[in-house]
Amino acid sequence: MPLNYQQNGIQFLYPDNWKVIDEQSDSNPPSVTLQSPGTGYWSLTIYPDSYHPEQLAQEAVDAIQEEYGTVEVDSVTCSYGDQLASGYHMAFYCLDLIVNAQAMALRVGAQTVLFVYQAEDSEFHKLDPVFKALAVSVLNHVNDPDQRAPSESL
Repeated sequence: MPLNYQQNGIQFLYPDNWKVIDEQSDSNPPSVTLQSPGTGYWSLTIYPDSYHPEQLAQEAVDAIQEEYGTVEVDSVTCSYGDQLASGYHMAFYCLDLIVNAQAMALRVGAQTVLFVYQAEDSEFHKLDPVFKALAVSVLNHVNDPDQRAPSESL
C-alpha cells in the first residue's frame, strides 16, 4: 500500500518499502529525497517559477560531474502523465558500478519542479517506471489544489 508524503507544501504517494532519507523541513525551496530498498534514490525540489527549468537541470548535472568526474550526458525529454519535462540523462562510474541518473525539470503553474533520480544501471531500468510514477503523483497534487490539504500551498 502506498504511503502519502505530506510535508512543507509537498504531497505525493510513494511505495511503502521506500524511505524518506532527507527532507528540508521549512526550507526554501522545499525538497525531499527518497531511498529505494536497493541503490535507487529520487529527489524532488520545488522552486518558484522565476527559476528556469533548463538551468536547474544543468546545475544538477554540474553537481554530479563535480562529485563523480567523468559523466556521459545526453539531453532527454519525457512525459510524466500529460506533462512534458526536459533535462539530462547521465551515466557514470561509482564504486565500479555503472550508475544512471536523470535530472528533469519543468514549469508547472507558479512553480518550477526539479526531479533528480538515480540507481545502478540494471536497477535503474527496473525503477524507471516507479521514478516516473512518483513524479506524476507530485504533479497531480501540484495541478489539483483540491487534493492538497487546505493549509498547504506550493
